[in-house]
Amino acid sequence: MLARIAIAVALVVTQLASVPTANAVEPLTPILSCSTNPGFACIEKINVITVDGEKISARLTETRIPEIRTYAPSSVLNASWQTYEVPGIKLVAGKGGKFLIRPFYFPVGNLDCFYNPCVSGGEYVEFAIAPITFDGVSNLKDLGYTYEIFFRVPDNFLMTASLGRGMRTLDISKASGNDMAPISGFKNYRMRIEPMAYSSFALNEALNGKLVERASEESDNGAIWFTGSRDSNVTSLGECKNLELINVTGNVFYLNTPKWNPVTKSIEVGTTAPHFKSDGSLNSGYFQAKVTTEMGKCLWGVDLTKAVEANISLNYESGEKVQVETWSGKLVGNEYVLTASGFHFSSPKISFKLIEGSKPAASPSATATSEATLAPTGVKVIKAITCVKGKLIKKVRAVSPKCPVGYKKKI
Repeated sequence: MLARIAIAVALVVTQLASVPTANAVEPLTPILSCSTNPGFACIEKINVITVDGEKISARLTETRIPEIRTYAPSSVLNASWQTYEVPGIKLVAGKGGKFLIRPFYFPVGNLDCFYNPCVSGGEYVEFAIAPITFDGVSNLKDLGYTYEIFFRVPDNFLMTASLGRGMRTLDISKASGNDMAPISGFKNYRMRIEPMAYSSFALNEALNGKLVERASEESDNGAIWFTGSRDSNVTSLGECKNLELINVTGNVFYLNTPKWNPVTKSIEVGTTAPHFKSDGSLNSGYFQAKVTTEMGKCLWGVDLTKAVEANISLNYESGEKVQVETWSGKLVGNEYVLTASGFHFSSPKISFKLIEGSKPAASPSATATSEATLAPTGVKVIKAITCVKGKLIKKVRAVSPKCPVGYKKKI
């Protein structure tokens, strides 16, 4: 839901406090580096991997950015954020760069009134990742690097789903003992994320819910939310909500938490993105979903290490349901990776499911370059029409496009 959109650009993780006492609600708590905040959930270290494969250790600076963010009178985030520098990284404008991190945890039981109406039942860890800047300015041409982040969370936080904005890929796994020392009561993770540009709405448009068809800018300020098993948004997964993990990312302004549709037996992910880029060209979509073998077995009863096929479709506001134009599936480690691209945004709902198939999946030990391409079936020709309602203009794309109620087709 849009209630989770981060206001500002940053890398956000979060401090999860120890298990709360009965009937107590944990506060929204920022997190610092483990070097300055030992004994809590924290970031152990961050590396930046360049397009040339060089791994650079990010260094904590002394710069602090204060912020008070009010979600509700009883849910206030009071933080003094830290910044990191990446010495020697080659950027378009020069050598060396910095980025800001703003970590916090939104514990279950807090009220979120940041957007209207207020919502409750949320539980998530938020990572919003800022681009690396030179003299405070970022450049989309610099994208291509990867953040490698080592962090820890308490055992009582279970990552059921994750959703990423402005991320080409997100890899999350348990960190080895060589990278992070085991600590009783915590789980250690390694996360790799590759940022990508996306078409963004203006902030006031997002706050007011008045989203337009054309982007205000192309942004490199990505974000990731890990949804906990106690979050009301994962209730539809049933018992599967107690497993890790469904992971969805893309070049969208926002992705909704993955939900289970018991009728179609599919996972549905709502998207929010402008139809046009800021220069007026069509906004071409990119979407990636990752499902662990354990989660796949729970949801569909399918062994993802064997022959697997995937069905993926787009559901537009007009009511039309169409196949995506380009997509592929592969098994990497213990995750089935489904990637779709070449479709256009009018904020469609993306639906996908995995079924037993006749084609062999890649070996669990396969490298990330191993790929079994799945040819889409029943591809339909998508048409576009322009609909108007006073000064409002809406572009509708579907097989048989129709204007929404109250709109008229522009001749």
